[in-house]
Amino acid sequence: MRKVVFVVVIAVGLGISLGGCKKAPGKKVMTPEEVGKTLALTLCEKYAGCQGDPAFNKDQCNQDISSGLMDRLKAKTEVKVEQASLGVCAKSIQTAGCEVLTSETPPVGCDFLK
Repeated sequence: MRKVVFVVVIAVGLGISLGGCKKAPGKKVMTPEEVGKTLALTLCEKYAGCQGDPAFNKDQCNQDISSGLMDRLKAKTEVKVEQASLGVCAKSIQTAGCEVLTSETPPVGCDFLK
């Protein structure tokens, strides 16, 4: 019990010192770079699990997808992606079947990708 309380106190302390002043949890607007990197990792992991090609280069995939998403989001200046929305989108990709990689419509929670 004492160990759990200590961990919670440390986590809260880190959250306050690293988080600074925030309006509300989950309302942080992510940068295009953060969105690109997060979704690239998620998509490339899904792709690696679905296609099974031993020549697949996950690092190159991450770089290409991340770059493409960043450029796309930077061009769409009106699109603001909150941290909670990004988490929902990533989770939706992770739990979807392989068809999510070839779908014409974004997965649930990923409407900002339209």
